[in-house]
Amino acid sequence: MPGVDSTDGDTVNADIVTSRCGLCLREYVWAGVVLAAVALIHTWPIFVHFDNWGIEDWDQHFFYHAVPRATVLEHGQIPLWNPYYCGGAPLLANPQSRICSPTFPIILIFDVVRGLKIEIWVNLVIGLLGTYVLARHLGIGGAAAFLVPSVYLLSTMYSLILTSGSTNFLSVAYLPWTVWTFLRSLHNLRWCVAAGAFLALTYLTGGHWVVPIVALFLAVLAVCSIVTHGLRRSAAALALTGLLSIGLASVKLISSLQMMSAYPRSIRDYSGYSLAGLHHMLLDRDQTLPRFLEFGASRGFLHGLSGEMTENGMYIGVLSLILVCVGLGVQARRQWKWTLALVLFLWLCLGSRAPLSLWDWLHRLPVYDHLQMASRFRIVFLLAAAVFAGWGLRWVDDTIRRRTGRRVPAHVVVWLLTIAVVADLVLVTRPIFASAFPIEPAVVMDELEPSAEFTQILRLPAYGRDGFRDDLDWFDTADINDVPVDVSYSAMYPAFLNNLGSVWSYEAIPIPAKAQYRGSPGYRGEVFMNDIRGSARITMWSPNRIAVAVDALAEDRVVINQNFSPGWKADGADGPAGPTDEGLLSAPVTPATTQVVFYYRPFGFTVGVAITLLTAVGCLLYLLRTRRAPPPDPKS
Repeated sequence: MPGVDSTDGDTVNADIVTSRCGLCLREYVWAGVVLAAVALIHTWPIFVHFDNWGIEDWDQHFFYHAVPRATVLEHGQIPLWNPYYCGGAPLLANPQSRICSPTFPIILIFDVVRGLKIEIWVNLVIGLLGTYVLARHLGIGGAAAFLVPSVYLLSTMYSLILTSGSTNFLSVAYLPWTVWTFLRSLHNLRWCVAAGAFLALTYLTGGHWVVPIVALFLAVLAVCSIVTHGLRRSAAALALTGLLSIGLASVKLISSLQMMSAYPRSIRDYSGYSLAGLHHMLLDRDQTLPRFLEFGASRGFLHGLSGEMTENGMYIGVLSLILVCVGLGVQARRQWKWTLALVLFLWLCLGSRAPLSLWDWLHRLPVYDHLQMASRFRIVFLLAAAVFAGWGLRWVDDTIRRRTGRRVPAHVVVWLLTIAVVADLVLVTRPIFASAFPIEPAVVMDELEPSAEFTQILRLPAYGRDGFRDDLDWFDTADINDVPVDVSYSAMYPAFLNNLGSVWSYEAIPIPAKAQYRGSPGYRGEVFMNDIRGSARITMWSPNRIAVAVDALAEDRVVINQNFSPGWKADGADGPAGPTDEGLLSAPVTPATTQVVFYYRPFGFTVGVAITLLTAVGCLLYLLRTRRAPPPDPKS
């Protein structure tokens, strides 16, 4: 909001600020209604068959949400442990977990399949409105303010990656909000609380790879702001935003760091856009999933494509690209921060293919060495491009008005241009969203029989619209890109629905499965005595808590057929819970032991909750102490 001239001291200033804030609020409410309607039209194909299951990664992500939902609603527990895959693994600590997301209650209310489809729409609205607010903060108004979020989130970047089921990308909705509040924090450090909160939400919503990219963008903005705001203010805003985000995200972050250190993941990544690939991703109207097969996997700067369409697509169209170029032509020098961001993140998007690779250098640094696919930096490149498209459309508006002396023809032209861009983006993305959920659940579930008791199995085969595909197993495929795009990459979700744990699972984190599956030579049941000195049976089973009745004839260990993790504890045992020689969860017992209750409560979660609560209370006290409204800040 522009600065306000004070003519009568603080009272007049406060009245003007209150009046303008009221106008802004009404504007944002109406903008939100319009953008929500556009988002519904944009995502409508996914609601046509509301209960259908999805392709590729959707099985994995349905599963990721179904287990915590059942843990909360059926067992009344905090979702900390997932026994249904890899022989048992931490749940909340998984970087892709989304149970701390503010939109997770949608899953609790509407179930997993319907809830996630609603979340696609809800998060799209959040992102569109945040980009609109950012555009207004940057002085872009009228139709141009609607063009910016349209180019950014109605592009195929959003639709493609969600068509494949990567729900952690939903966290990108908080990126524009983070940027907007951080820009405001450069004028008033109170806004660091909001910026830190949005960055924390990005992580809590599953955006483990989104956060480092956003953090790098904020660092670029902070360094650039040294020129206008000084080193002290810029460094303070960046440091405070970072510290608050870490504190607020600690409820999950501490556990995630423990899990990643226990199961380190090494990534060697050759990726990035070639010039031909960049051209196609920005302008090719056919961005359906099979399209990537036509590019080939050749290396080099000129030709080839790394990864699937889901990791590369970002169609904006010719008209939008022209407006981006116009915006650069008229604002590149004045808005040099955004110009630098556009160039830097485009350079990173070129990845290892660039003659001088900024990606290869960044990939050597801690945290960034765990990132995959250089093309993911397009989330910032495309935001900067959308902002310049808005400035370009505003220049068109100003030029027409200046030459005709009339506002109406100018507004008609810019609104028609905006509608044309939106219509083009919607038409391109409709077939993409329409291909996301082709699988009727009954076709899959009718082939299975539910298990009365939880049982570990090896795995179920992948499935498609015709049911299970025994002829297809991505575990035995050299390249996952060779798997057809209209089938699942796993079958953990139907296994879970039938109370079955998939020991051999589709998971990016290299979790070693120690549990034995039914039918294997080493399978002895879901609970047993290690030295066969007595008997044991499960009397109560839930994801986080298992009660076992024990009849030990001598000193022995009662064993649960799940991976041991340091967060497991055992009440009633003759000592602490620990691993067997095979790495299974166990506890010592004696003939005097009658019952052992295993429960999972990792120390990292307890510490994380405490840090998050203390940070939240500290933020609240700080805001209350400095609640007097400061003068409105100028545009950044």
